[in-house]
Amino acid sequence: MSKFPLKITSPRGWIAALIAFFVFVVGSDRALANPRQSLWYASEATDWLAALPIGNGDLGAMIHGGVEEEHLSFNVSSLWTGNEIEMGSYQPFGDLYFRQAKTTATDYRRELSLDDSLHSVTYRFGSTTQQRSAFASHPDRVIVVQFRNSGPALIQGQLRLTDAHQAKITTSGATIAATGTLSNGLLYHAQVRVCLLYTSPSPRDRG
Repeated sequence: MSKFPLKITSPRGWIAALIAFFVFVVGSDRALANPRQSLWYASEATDWLAALPIGNGDLGAMIHGGVEEEHLSFNVSSLWTGNEIEMGSYQPFGDLYFRQAKTTATDYRRELSLDDSLHSVTYRFGSTTQQRSAFASHPDRVIVVQFRNSGPALIQGQLRLTDAHQAKITTSGATIAATGTLSNGLLYHAQVRVCLLYTSPSPRDRG
């Protein structure tokens, strides 16, 4: 576990078997999907089985949709123990958390579109609406998570990456990385990169 989680503040509201790469985006003009077919819930997931899945055939995640703390449990298909002699087993990779300030949410909805595999969360707190979307890109082999606030409140919090196999966690600039080795000698690496978009505050944000 990282001793120094990455702190994020926004004025607006890769690969794996050996590398899992998240792109964590704060601020976006992309609207949430309004799918014809979807699974949706009026509350956040309380355990792994209640979370909603996204994936690209290789890299996948279970998304809990928490208000105060978003939680993604992620895996990759080639993180496997064993060797030429022993069969081995599929291994969990790690977890990504984004903790925000405590708030009271209304009009909460989390949803998985069955048309385009887009995961979304939306809710209101005060006069601000937070919208999130997440998807797994097959061509780019990444998972993208987008946060957007519509209203006066900032997007701010702490981003934390943990590893299921005691990998070394490091931070550099806007990137958190985990590098480790399984018992069979397989080296692996995961990265989370934060991208801030449209960071110029509006006159209203500047007060």
